[in-house]
Amino acid sequence: MGFNINNQTGGVVNNVEGNQYIRGGQRSQMVQLGAVREAFQELEHGVTSIGLDDSKLAAISVYLREINAEVSRGHPEPEKVVEPLKKITEIASAAGALASLVGPIQNLMAWLGPLGQPIAKLLTGT
Repeated sequence: MGFNINNQTGGVVNNVEGNQYIRGGQRSQMVQLGAVREAFQELEHGVTSIGLDDSKLAAISVYLREINAEVSRGHPEPEKVVEPLKKITEIASAAGALASLVGPIQNLMAWLGPLGQPIAKLLTGT
């Protein structure tokens, strides 16, 4: 027996020959590109409204430009957003200004999936 699959999309897809047993369930979260771009805009707006000093704002602006360049592409790569988002999170956390950015950061993390785990640890302080 073999599989011939031309095109397949979905959050969780299992192709098996024979029996498959799943314990603990399977979950997937798919985030539309429009939601990613909206989360970025919210993050950008949030950064400008939290009153960071000029040096921190300048540093975050560099990372915001990197994220914007990637999410503006037709097929952005989450791997290229992880590090700049992590840096933004670290700077905002050190400045005591993270609380107002948590929402958009979490929305971007949903798109990053498992790649966002290091950022999740920064948000929870673990």
